[in-house]
Amino acid sequence: MFEIAHVLANPPLQLTNAPTIVTASDICQVRSQVNDRTFASISRSHGNSMVPWVRIAVFGAVAVVCFDVIAAGASRVTGIPYGWATLGSWLLYAWIGFLAARAAPGAPLRAAALSGLILGLTDASAGWAASWAIGPGRIAGGLTTSRWLGTAIFVAVLAVGVATLGGLAGRAGRSPDRAAV
Repeated sequence: MFEIAHVLANPPLQLTNAPTIVTASDICQVRSQVNDRTFASISRSHGNSMVPWVRIAVFGAVAVVCFDVIAAGASRVTGIPYGWATLGSWLLYAWIGFLAARAAPGAPLRAAALSGLILGLTDASAGWAASWAIGPGRIAGGLTTSRWLGTAIFVAVLAVGVATLGGLAGRAGRSPDRAAV
């Protein structure tokens, strides 16, 4: 109790020349400067040259392959059709598009679309290979190059579209000062 009273009587931080009235514009200006500096330091921090939305897209690529492995295993064990995993992939595309748009400084929809492309190609290659190895991703007639290319193009276009929709939601939720960065 004594320590609390001592700190209250002798505050460790003394503000000098502080305005007596703080307005909403003062708070918004400080918030904007902090956000700008924080965002700039994240994109250049510790020698990491990857911009934030690219890190999100790489995380999403890993997540979509993990999801495919889990869905394939669950399908094999429970007998639930593997086709239902498509809905989970769509949710991942939208979520990563949303996060990429929130993290992109200048072009949120481009970041969302490119994230979707990365996820779609990863899902149609590594994700399909993983589910194929587990069992339920197999095609009855076998996999030909043309069948894989057609599927990869379809999945990539679909992922770009779904991630862009997620990006639209992410862009709508951005604060005006962050959107102008």
